[in-house]
Parts: sequence; C-alpha cells; structure tokens
Amino acid sequence: MSKQKKTLILSIVFSSFAPIVTGLALLLTDASTQLADFLRRTIELFVLIMALYTYNKTAQLEPTAPKRKILETRQRRLVSLVLLMTATFLSVFIVRSILDPSVPSGNVIPGLTIASFGLVFNGGFFFRYRSLHKREANTVMDAQAKLYGTKSLIDASVIIALASVLVMPGSQISYWIDLVGSFIIVVYLIVNSLMMLLGSNPSIQNR
Repeated sequence: MSKQKKTLILSIVFSSFAPIVTGLALLLTDASTQLADFLRRTIELFVLIMALYTYNKTAQLEPTAPKRKILETRQRRLVSLVLLMTATFLSVFIVRSILDPSVPSGNVIPGLTIASFGLVFNGGFFFRYRSLHKREANTVMDAQAKLYGTKSLIDASVIIALASVLVMPGSQISYWIDLVGSFIIVVYLIVNSLMMLLGSNPSIQNR
C-alpha cells in the first residue's frame, strides 16, 4: 500500500471521531459556531471518504480516460451540492441569530478541546500531505494539503469563538465573535463548493 493511500485512510480514521464528539459537545452549548463546526466536520469526513474512493478508482486509469473524468465530475457535483446545502442551512441559522440575538452560553470546554486537537491533527496532516506532494507530485495529495490547510485555519476560528464564550460568559463580545466565526465557516463552504462546481478547484483541474 502506498504512503499516499495510507495517509488518506489515516485521515479518515482520525476524522471519523470528530462528528461524534462535536455532536456531543453541541448538546452542552447553544453557540452557533459549535453547530457550524459539527456540520463542517461531518461533511469533511464524507469528502475524505469520497477522496479515497476517487483516488482508488482513478489510480487505475489514464489521466485522459473518459471514466476518470466521469468519476471526478460526479464527485465534484455531489460534494458541491452537500456544501451548498449546509451553507444555506447555516445562513438561515445566522439570520435567526441576528433577528433574535442571544449571548452563547453553556459548557464550551468539550468543543474547545476538540477544536484544539483538530488544529494539531489537521496541521499535522497539512504538512504530511504537502511533504508527500513535494516528494512525488500528485494532485490528490496537493488537494488534500490545501483542504487541511483550510481546516486548520477554521479550527483556529472556532477556538477563538469558543474561547471568547469561556473567558467572557454572557458578554455581547462573545456573541459577535461567535456570529463572525459562523459567518467565516459559511463563506468557506460557499467558496469551496462554487470552486468545485465551476471546476476551478485544483483537485479537479490538475488530475
């Protein structure tokens, strides 16, 4: 088994725990960023599984093979649809939070802990994928490096938002930080989904 495939499988194994734990953490707080984080991690697990499936299938095909193009297009459209649906849902949630504002409260420590571990692991996978791509140019590894780089940045955003709730419970400042954190995740979902849908995502273009 290649190092590339092992790394993809390892990514899925580690990512499979995130939706479960963040889902449990979501039950302990009403922070909108926590909900956005749970949905993001669940979607990204699905994306990783699809990436492994596509990697296995396309590895056996020539770059110009029609079947390869079909598989890549199917994955792009499916993932783009899921991301857009989630972004739409979160946008509605944000609008509701603006129309009926409430300062986030509850126990954010579990979510903060998960986001911190997420930053460590995602940062580690970012450097791992980037190293694999530099060692042997592979567009799947390159795309995964970009994905994990983005995930690391969003983990940092979640940490800041939840830490503000912990440090300033009941503060309007934590409300706005939470709202902005959710907005950042929505923008991330929309931009990435549109890039994939329009075929400008590097993982689609360069394979």
